[in-house]
Amino acid sequence: MSAPGDRELQEWIAAYCDGRIGAEDFSLLETRLREDPEARRLYRRYLNLDAALQDSSEDEESQAWQSPGNPAHDRKVVTGPWVWGLGTALAAALALSLILIFARSGAGPEPAETMAEGFAILTETVDLVWGTPSEPGAVFRRGDTLAAEHLRFESGLAQIEFFGGATVILEGQVDFEIVSPTEAFLHGGRLRATAPPAARGFIIRTPDIKVVDLGTEFAIDSSAGRSEIHVLDGEVEFEGADGNRHRAVKGEAFAYSQDQTAPQSIPADAGGFTGVADLDQRSQHSAQKGYERWAAFSQKRRQDPRLITYYAFDEPGTWDRVLRNSQAPRNPEQDGAIVGAMRFPGRWDYPKSALEFKRTGSRVRVFIPGEFTSLTFTCWARVDSLDRKYNALFLADNYQPGEPHWQFQEDGRLMYSMKIREEGKMRNYIYYTPPVWDISLSGQWMHLAAVFDASTQTVIQYVNGKEVSRERAQKDAEVHTTRIGAGEIGNWGLPTKDDPWFAVRNLNGAIDEFAIYSAALEGAEIREIFEQGTPY
Repeated sequence: MSAPGDRELQEWIAAYCDGRIGAEDFSLLETRLREDPEARRLYRRYLNLDAALQDSSEDEESQAWQSPGNPAHDRKVVTGPWVWGLGTALAAALALSLILIFARSGAGPEPAETMAEGFAILTETVDLVWGTPSEPGAVFRRGDTLAAEHLRFESGLAQIEFFGGATVILEGQVDFEIVSPTEAFLHGGRLRATAPPAARGFIIRTPDIKVVDLGTEFAIDSSAGRSEIHVLDGEVEFEGADGNRHRAVKGEAFAYSQDQTAPQSIPADAGGFTGVADLDQRSQHSAQKGYERWAAFSQKRRQDPRLITYYAFDEPGTWDRVLRNSQAPRNPEQDGAIVGAMRFPGRWDYPKSALEFKRTGSRVRVFIPGEFTSLTFTCWARVDSLDRKYNALFLADNYQPGEPHWQFQEDGRLMYSMKIREEGKMRNYIYYTPPVWDISLSGQWMHLAAVFDASTQTVIQYVNGKEVSRERAQKDAEVHTTRIGAGEIGNWGLPTKDDPWFAVRNLNGAIDEFAIYSAALEGAEIREIFEQGTPY
């Protein structure tokens, strides 16, 4: 059982760390920490090493200049003369706790649960050509979660898995509407649906009929002014506009239109609709073509004289712990050392690989000598979740003047920054994008690019070939000489001397095909890299 006053102490600590503690409560907290060893121990339980390093005097973000027009950091700043007395009361606690910041435990309301919207997932596409969507921008990629969406395709194949358990394969020219996890409306086109016993009751409507699954597999062709229902396995129930219900079993097929008083029996066509096995075969063939397209384009990229380094991630096998610099002519001095990160199939299956950085400490160590002016970073990244305040793509080790950092912030914004000087002090300037990732994109490959144009002192960032932010540096934040040196893909920092502590910023996800250029690539070049390398 908690001792009297523990809850109050927890609330004070939480309020202090949030930057919302009042002067009176601060004075009480100060006294309690000075006089009570148990209170200091409780305070230490609130500490988090990751946040400690982020808030240390060397932390880039704690000293960062916010670029104009971008929101300030989420952390609130406590002001007032009474705050500066912190050193006297909390020095002992802070020293014992390896520098401040808390891991909140039992204080205040629980954080809001992460939510996402959807009824189904677009799990596979093959040569899909989208038609005119019902709403601008209603075009989706494989892996997207779908809510109440109206989908129109001109050609190709799409597989949709409903949260209620049914799977639908759409084929050719299709007009399809998702209504709920257990219901959809086929306005026109062809589909094949599989609804195992756990999905019994799944409903497909057309302009002519309503089909209710009874634990089966069936196909529908809604075109030419009528709807056909073909039962491939099990049993379905269907009814027309007249409200009469009918049942059909495996091997039976019926056609129905609104001007018919009864369904018309027709020959069943089990082989006329694409099934899961056919879809898988066509998907593999499409992926192979995509990989071959990328491989040919990758060979051209390797010859680009502007490349500083290029990691194609195309080494076979899972045992090799070296990430080879693939540019031509090859410079093995810029090979990366894989630490902790695990190889697994990349955007395509073998022989294309990627590296997963889920383990704490996972990283690729690189060393890139030289000085440059403009820089361009490009990579493919698969983000599973943004677990930390900062989630690394590429970070220079010591963060000296002109060295870059490129990472995700926890709110889904990309942030690119470079170290600068201000009146002899080390500062940095951060360029943010709007939020470009949320939980609905978990597990999906994204192409990312950050361009620093030294001639205009502008940073432009891209996602999937499209520009998402453009910002010019203020005069006192300009950088004219860039450098990289020692750095890491997917994490940040090495222990120094005998110090074992390091910032935990490894990306919860994977990285594939990472390149750095000593030039500011044009938007058309970024789009080409995306289009030639997309797995979708």
